[in-house]
Amino acid sequence: MRVASRCILTLSGEDDGLNLCRACTRGPASAANLRGGSHSPAGRDRTNIGRAIAHGILREVERDARHKSVYRRIQAEAAARPGSVRVQTPRGPVWMSPIEHALHEAMAREGLAPVPQLCIQGYYVDFAFPDVHLAVEADGAAYHAGERRQRDGKRDWILRREGWTVKRFKGSTIHSRAGNCAYVVKREVEGRRTQIALAAREAERRRQARRDAVLMPFRRIWRFLRRG
Repeated sequence: MRVASRCILTLSGEDDGLNLCRACTRGPASAANLRGGSHSPAGRDRTNIGRAIAHGILREVERDARHKSVYRRIQAEAAARPGSVRVQTPRGPVWMSPIEHALHEAMAREGLAPVPQLCIQGYYVDFAFPDVHLAVEADGAAYHAGERRQRDGKRDWILRREGWTVKRFKGSTIHSRAGNCAYVVKREVEGRRTQIALAAREAERRRQARRDAVLMPFRRIWRFLRRG
């Protein structure tokens, strides 16, 4: 009596993500049955791909959990500050410090709609304009402390490495001239959007020129045939 060989692939909560069952029942035709199975090179490749996918999913879940934990801590700290305001935004309610709220209101009067508390490379910025990769920070008194300033300097370096520009405004400047700060942000955003639009039009012009160059011989042949 022939007994078909079996190999069970199970998903577990262990660190390696996927476990391959080592207990396989092999019959007389085990060599033939295993050919192309999980113990063959192709089978091992499939197992490795599955393990890599599982690792990737677990990393994404862990990263998302860390980001949510950091966001909850930031919001709790903001809510505890005297004078903090709970602001309704398209992304939901967000607690803002007095200077953040003043800058947010000033930018809204300028017709800007920044994204508050956007996570970029694991760091949350006060306000962001993702379409132009511009981050805006409202720096309170804590920013001027040595350790905090060094930490924010490292964060700015990481954001710049990812193609973001960080604009910082002191709390005292926001308190006295929030409108001016918002105007500076508006000019920066509009300038960048204009550059992006010009670059897009130039890219489309070059694509059209390449298409015309490819089609030119066929158009000449078509015109020649029509004359004939």
